[in-house]
Amino acid sequence: MEPQDTSHRNPLSSCSLNRAKNSLYFSYFIKSPKDNEWGTKLSNQSWTGMIGMVHRKEADIAIDSIAITEEREEAVDFTSPYVYDSVRFVTSAPKNKDRALAIIKPFSWQVWLGICLSVFVATSVVTFISIVMKTRNRPSQWANTLWYVTGCLISQGGRISLYNYCSVRVFLAIWWFIAVIFSASYSGTLMSHMTIFTKEQPIDTVYDLKTEILKGRYSCGVLKGAFLQQRLMDPNDPVYGVLGKSARIDSSNVVETDNVGLLRALKSNYAYISTLEWMQFLTVKIGEDRFHFAKDSLEGATLGIPLQKGCPYKGSFNKVIVRIVESGLIQKWTEDVKEDLRRNVTIHTLDDTVRALELDDLLGAFYCLLIGHLFSTALLVAELVHWKFISRK
Repeated sequence: MEPQDTSHRNPLSSCSLNRAKNSLYFSYFIKSPKDNEWGTKLSNQSWTGMIGMVHRKEADIAIDSIAITEEREEAVDFTSPYVYDSVRFVTSAPKNKDRALAIIKPFSWQVWLGICLSVFVATSVVTFISIVMKTRNRPSQWANTLWYVTGCLISQGGRISLYNYCSVRVFLAIWWFIAVIFSASYSGTLMSHMTIFTKEQPIDTVYDLKTEILKGRYSCGVLKGAFLQQRLMDPNDPVYGVLGKSARIDSSNVVETDNVGLLRALKSNYAYISTLEWMQFLTVKIGEDRFHFAKDSLEGATLGIPLQKGCPYKGSFNKVIVRIVESGLIQKWTEDVKEDLRRNVTIHTLDDTVRALELDDLLGAFYCLLIGHLFSTALLVAELVHWKFISRK
């Protein structure tokens, strides 16, 4: 017996059952639960899904990615585990960072602040020397020095007074040296920010996911009828209490099929929780590179085959399953199935070759140009007003 939806079928479960069939010489036919669920306990103490069918003796065994839990063991007997897995959440793969502001990315804001302060200090020092030497008036000398000091940063020279003074020569020599360091550091790093894609920070831990959910930026969900559903709906659960907040508010976060949950994770800020091995099978079909699996595990999960209570063949099943696990067949089947799935999927990878710069890469430069034009226009208006005011006198 297995769910009607073929996307639920775990190939490892089928392989294990077929190997047991060949060893124990029995045959079987598939009967699907009407509600298409794994099995959860209802308030009236009855069971849904496959667990319910085995519990009511409508089926002898259930075969699929069925986790062993204490509550389920009250209704059915389980064979020895054939898969030891972990419960994790999956989100969409981190997107590329916006490159519109790539021109300011080479330096942190602290460095930019330091450069601005350095320009101000350098301009003030040279202006102070000019005032002490009484060679120029203060406003004119300060403006000329500012343009010269700023020009040094972009490798452009200029003319200012006081070249004959040793104090100015030494100071400007040091400033030119610093300007060369700034310019070289900026140019090299700028090209990498323009030509190499960088990713946003992914959500890797349960703590990070809880933070995002509490801030309302993410929602979280599970499969309907899975053992995780009850955990997620319990506000007092120490692990799933916060994660299930969005699911308790919006029931649509509990999805009908795994594929619906995974596709929802691709299209929105949604974290889908399930067993890692099973999600890896499903994401191979959709495209592994489109998803990000959290490094943090919520809990462990063991998968087994549910049998009717007191089933006389439980010992025979256990012997076959133990031999399968110890021989390493589970790992081999896992890789074989994944490889078969990958052959029919086009993996989307980023091209790591040299690429042409796009508009997004230089959008920041155009922003600077626009701001510069607006600022210069404002200065032009101010100069015209000032000129007309002076001319009247």
